[in-house]
Amino acid sequence: MKHATVLAIVMSLGLLGASAQHSFKLIPSDKSFEITFPSEPRHAQNTSESGQIHVEAHSYSFETSASKFVLSYVILTPSPSDLKPTDALKSAISGTVDNVGGKLLAQNSMTMAGHSAEAVVIGVGEKTIIDGRFVYVEPRVYQILVLHRNGDTPEFQRQFFDSFSVSK
Repeated sequence: MKHATVLAIVMSLGLLGASAQHSFKLIPSDKSFEITFPSEPRHAQNTSESGQIHVEAHSYSFETSASKFVLSYVILTPSPSDLKPTDALKSAISGTVDNVGGKLLAQNSMTMAGHSAEAVVIGVGEKTIIDGRFVYVEPRVYQILVLHRNGDTPEFQRQFFDSFSVSK
C-alpha cells in the first residue's frame, strides 16, 4: 500500500511538471508563417528607412535560464529587384555572426518550409552555441535561432525548427 501511495505521488508530480509548460503556436495577424515556441514569446518591432527601401524588423523570443528561442524576420519594401536569395541569406548569416561576436562553426544548405535555407552553428565565447536556420521567402529573411550552452541542446529545439511553415 505504501508503495502505491508513493508511486501515485511521483506520477502526479510528473504530470504537474509536464503541464507546467505549454507550447505556443505563433501565427501573426497577416498569417504569413507559423512556428511553435516552448511558451508564449515576447514581440519587438522596429522600422527604418534605408535609402528608398523601407525596412520593418520583427523579433519574437522566449527565454529560460538555459536557452533562448528566437524567430526574427525583416521585410524589405519594395523588395530589391536585384537581391538574390543566396545573397540575402549570406548577409543575414554574416550579420548575425558579427552582431553576437561569434564564429561560424558549421553551415549547410537545406530546404525548410519548401524554401532554400541555410542551417548554421555559431559559437559565441566558450560556452554558448547558436543553432540557426535562415530562410528567404521574398520579401522576407527569416532567422530561426536557438541559443544554448555548449553540449546542452534543449529538448524543444527540433520541434521549434520543424514547426516553422510559411503561407505567403
